[in-house]
Amino acid sequence: MPKSPKMWVSADGAMVRLVGGSWREVRCLVVGVVQPAPHPKDPERVRTTEQSYYARLCDSAKHFIA
Repeated sequence: MPKSPKMWVSADGAMVRLVGGSWREVRCLVVGVVQPAPHPKDPERVRTTEQSYYARLCDSAKHFIA
């Protein structure tokens, strides 16, 4: 069985103003494949590829993960 790649996940949220003046929260998520460090002397510095983005205007976390 092939080994699964290391994945990187980042989540964030922001308040956006809608037409009409109301404010709502937008939740965002990005997932990427972690590549090996480009410099052996700096193993903390990595790059990601194959990023996939997801965002949704929502009222709660329950709606975001649905």
